[in-house]
Amino acid sequence: MRIGIVGAAGANAKNHISAWQKAGAFIKVVIDLDETKGKEVARNIGASYLSDYKALDSGDVDAASISLPPYLHSDVCKYFLEKNIHVLCEKPVTLNRSEGNALMGTLRASKAFLMAGFCLRFNSLYVKMRELIQNGEIGEIVMLNSRFSTFNAAASGWRSDPAKGGGICLVNRIHAIDLAYWLLGQRIISVDAYGNSMFFKGKAEDNCLLVLEHEKGCISKIYGHYWRIKKSIVDFEIIGSKGRIAVENNNSLTLERENSEAISLSVPENNMYAAEVRHFISSIQNNQSPACGLEDSMRATDIVEEAILSITERRRICHAN
Repeated sequence: MRIGIVGAAGANAKNHISAWQKAGAFIKVVIDLDETKGKEVARNIGASYLSDYKALDSGDVDAASISLPPYLHSDVCKYFLEKNIHVLCEKPVTLNRSEGNALMGTLRASKAFLMAGFCLRFNSLYVKMRELIQNGEIGEIVMLNSRFSTFNAAASGWRSDPAKGGGICLVNRIHAIDLAYWLLGQRIISVDAYGNSMFFKGKAEDNCLLVLEHEKGCISKIYGHYWRIKKSIVDFEIIGSKGRIAVENNNSLTLERENSEAISLSVPENNMYAAEVRHFISSIQNNQSPACGLEDSMRATDIVEEAILSITERRRICHAN
């Protein structure tokens, strides 16, 4: 399979490149506006270099892997889908429902597939967590807690501009929103959110708390910070009526049940990006829609939009969809 990497000099592009290489794909071309960095990446992996993704046409590559700032995603995806080139795009695929609806029309008219890059769905820890939940190991789900705290230079660049997809809600906490849907299988019925820019004093929020109410009574508490401490804390916990499951710092999985001690579960390590890419390749080869597509991205983006509205208007938002 011939691959084009779009945004090859970006912060997350190395994960895309490594994942495609691990999956045995041929990275034919890398695209980036920064000629110096783009050519360096191309030289290091034995690919050709282009400065403009529109120089690629139908037949040049089989799939495009997009690692760009969110405000560029929709137009780039549209171009490749119109050329019937498959697309793996970083989340969120679109900034809002309006953009998403327009791109959905393009996708339906295309012969290509589009996959949203919700990579945590392919992390073996969360795959095992979902299995335990579905097997009823902790009973009825009561609460989800998700924390993401990390150092981030959020004071500059597109991450500081809400119009370009900046802000911790859309850049990162959208992962937890997607996991809430995927792990719990419950519709969200209300959003109550709080946020501000207390660390970098910018336009986009770098500090947030989202409280999501699910249709069966479960509550998801999702919060995060772009703080000034140069370390990260990533915790994810599901509490059930009969126990709890927790991922701690994305490297261990703990199960606790009523009347028993906590046990650390043995879960084989995996490269979630490579697993994501392998799933995408399999979907293309078997002519089946990928597990997480445009609609999944739009669903999560809807919640982010409502969270921002809740923060702005200081009120709880009833989610209609």
